[in-house]
Amino acid sequence: MDFKRITTTAELDALAGDWRALLQRSHMNSLPTSFEWVRAWWGVFGRYHQMAVACAFKDDKLVAAAPLVTGPRKYRGINVSMASLMTNTHTPYSDVVLDDGLSDEEKTRFFSDIIASSPEDILQFTCVRNDGCAQRYAREAARRCGRSIGTTPNLMTPVIKAHEEWDAFMLGRSKKFRRGIRNKLNRFEKAGLRVEKHEISSNVEEYLSRIIAVSGRSWKADAGTDLLSCDDARELLDSLVTVFATLHDVDLWMAYDGDRPVAYELHIVYHGRSYPFRADFDEDYRRVSPGSVVEYEALKGVFDGDYAHTYFSCADDYAYLAHWTEDYVQFCDLELFAPNLKARSLYFFEYKLMPIYRVLRDRARALARWRPARTAHMAG
Repeated sequence: MDFKRITTTAELDALAGDWRALLQRSHMNSLPTSFEWVRAWWGVFGRYHQMAVACAFKDDKLVAAAPLVTGPRKYRGINVSMASLMTNTHTPYSDVVLDDGLSDEEKTRFFSDIIASSPEDILQFTCVRNDGCAQRYAREAARRCGRSIGTTPNLMTPVIKAHEEWDAFMLGRSKKFRRGIRNKLNRFEKAGLRVEKHEISSNVEEYLSRIIAVSGRSWKADAGTDLLSCDDARELLDSLVTVFATLHDVDLWMAYDGDRPVAYELHIVYHGRSYPFRADFDEDYRRVSPGSVVEYEALKGVFDGDYAHTYFSCADDYAYLAHWTEDYVQFCDLELFAPNLKARSLYFFEYKLMPIYRVLRDRARALARWRPARTAHMAG
């Protein structure tokens, strides 16, 4: 295999067809690993990073790709140089794409080449699946290259398989949960609100303006993470919706009070999975739970449609999502540390000292809770 590090936008664009062909030969074909996603992410966040996309070619055919970026970061308050996957708070998860036809040795070699070509203090595979190839082959490559490696838990996201009729699926939910949903639907209808589904293939700017308006009236406005306040989030949304709308793979469920949009859930459908990429609701309508109603209608739409077999929530393990499913996919961060004094010291601190500190801290907290209770009992 021939290894190459892509460092320019022109080189990345030239790989578009090869990247899409690679995904068809890989079980890691998902929205965040698609060329469209990687290109949109780079178009928005590339100004903060240096591109370092790792690629492997076999007989002039792209057989492996890792969308990496490099740049200065802080790690535990220390300035470091870091290479990491193209991920941030706007990314549900990521991965390294490998041709399923490669042997285990070739896959390990690709990760070894990534390590060998990364002079940075830390090489980070961010938010990759616990049971994925990155875990297996990065660990073996790190062992061969003499790199220390640590694992930190990241996202644990609920996943709903739409393999049965909607009514049958709902009967599998608890009676209390079904009763709560019915009450929300009734309050929503009595308030005169309605939900409409829009399949976005044109008029993208019109739909985006409605989404942005709702987001600007959501609770996120106070945190500065709404689409009106956050230019990067708005640009990424615009780029993704624009490119996927041409593929007829964007669905929008929106609640209205008359002509006023008050809540929405936006799905990007890719390779049989429906990804709820963004959702917001107008705080003025909180009492009628428009976000929950839109989520209900969107999930029902996935079951009733024939375009997706999985609702991949992309959200963390929030309590309200646990009512919908008991199936989860877990992700983690893999961190490989260079063989220099700074990197080795950071590894020792993060993965040797900090675990001991956390155990002692938790024991101290437990003891602090136990002592007052015991004292009160003795005094009684």
